[in-house]
Amino acid sequence: MKNKKEPFIDFKFKENDIIILGIGGHAGMCIDILLNQKKFNLVGFIDKSKTSDNNFNLKYLGTLDNLDYLIKKGLKNLIIGIGFVGNLKKRDNYYLELSSRINIPTIIHDKAVIENSAFIHSGCQIMAGSIVGSNVTIESNCITNIGTLISHDSIIKKSSHITPGAIIAGGVTIGERCNIGMGSTIFLGIQIGNDVMIGDGSVILRNTPNNVTIVGNPGRIIK
Repeated sequence: MKNKKEPFIDFKFKENDIIILGIGGHAGMCIDILLNQKKFNLVGFIDKSKTSDNNFNLKYLGTLDNLDYLIKKGLKNLIIGIGFVGNLKKRDNYYLELSSRINIPTIIHDKAVIENSAFIHSGCQIMAGSIVGSNVTIESNCITNIGTLISHDSIIKKSSHITPGAIIAGGVTIGERCNIGMGSTIFLGIQIGNDVMIGDGSVILRNTPNNVTIVGNPGRIIK
């Protein structure tokens, strides 16, 4: 039975209607992308704590517990509008669970530059000023944030977040669920393990193992 606290939806969704999970700062960037393209029609948001949207005046459609009801009403598309900075395992889990129930498309800002040979999987968010070079692969549920640069032949594995201003040189592999800090630089050909946190402004000159935090210039493991 639908939670009585959830809003009643008295209409059926259309094929290209989409909603967003979350209504905070990261959601705002995703919303700007959706509102400036014609592929999807943004109809509302779901959130566990906020029930109103002061910036875009979107309709509140309940919490995540309401999603099955929305799907029954014909909803087919959803965007994860929460960055989960510092907890990318949680974002990864959200994507795995939600994408089994509903389409989570890739969204790309019209001011991003993406070479034709690059391959971007589903559920990614490519923000304004991102540059994605030739033969780059970006796996599912990744975020390339404002002003990032990913050079040729690099691979960004699933559920990683390349934060604003980070530079990734050619032939780099970023592991799963990695957070690449603002303004950091990854040197040519470097291999970054899974679940790695790289601090803001760091310079990475060596390959890194899994499950470490790296800061500084040159980067050093602190835990």
